[in-house]
Amino acid sequence: MQQLQSDLAMEDGYKDDVLPKSRIIDELPVLILKFLHVAPDILAFYPLPLEHEPDPDEEVRYNALQNIKAQKISSAPASLSDEQPEEKSNVINFGDAYKFSEDELNMVMRRRYSGSSYPEAAKDKDEYAFYATNGFIEANDSRLLYKYVGLE
Repeated sequence: MQQLQSDLAMEDGYKDDVLPKSRIIDELPVLILKFLHVAPDILAFYPLPLEHEPDPDEEVRYNALQNIKAQKISSAPASLSDEQPEEKSNVINFGDAYKFSEDELNMVMRRRYSGSSYPEAAKDKDEYAFYATNGFIEANDSRLLYKYVGLE
């Protein structure tokens, strides 16, 4: 640590107590190898969103899907419930006919689904630009940034 501080003190424009983030990113794989005896293949970072209002349409969609789920459960066959089977009807329950997509199932179960990360407007553009210049890439629309590292 003393060597790292003295190296920084020699660099122009840096104080003894300031360590630039880009240098940390560059040195992190070496430090992990040195202290943990593991050579990392990838670094990942999830930047926090800026303050933003949640999308009210998402909550409306979630509630609608919850209602469809409730219809599906309430019309379950008698073999799945203890209730007596009801009389046959010519009316088709919408819940029985509706087919959930994978994203909708994940939404109903409160799991991650595509587009469930914070919105594009909540991205800290300066933070993303910094990580992009340091070789990080966003994984789809997850807001997760990653970078492959190789130790020379």
